[in-house]
Amino acid sequence: MSPEARAAAAEIALLRKEMAEDLAALEEPERELSSIAGRWEQAREERPWVVVAAVDLHAWYGGLEAALERVARVIDQSLPAGERSHRELLLRMATDVPGVRPAVVADESVRELEELLKFRHFFRHAYRVQLDPSRVAEHTQRLLRLAPEVRRQLAVFDSFLAQALAEVTRE
Repeated sequence: MSPEARAAAAEIALLRKEMAEDLAALEEPERELSSIAGRWEQAREERPWVVVAAVDLHAWYGGLEAALERVARVIDQSLPAGERSHRELLLRMATDVPGVRPAVVADESVRELEELLKFRHFFRHAYRVQLDPSRVAEHTQRLLRLAPEVRRQLAVFDSFLAQALAEVTRE
């Protein structure tokens, strides 16, 4: 195997490992949100539960974005920059790049993911703002609906990476 192929194989293998860790980190916020959603009528009356749900929404999207950033750095070899970089990253990851990589997330998921991104931005920058329990509940339901599909999409992308790794190691 050439030194270039060896380096490419190492990059892909490391990307797969790190993305798997990012995805594993999404499980705890999902579990917690599912538990809170199951008793939301009671939980929404207690500010600590609303705050926990908001923290979990923030953590889940942050973990997803970390995985997407890894793809942008390793495969695309660039990260969006600037004021709209988070949205641009999401849109870029929903784009098929022929000859380089398939889309990481489906176009159909982008609108819902954008809503979670907006909430994450609000939560990150909203110091001393009262959280609206209804909005937190709405985003919680959105995440719980969307998470299995996003996980499936990321598994499809991981299959692409596994195939790319197999091809590189054959050289």
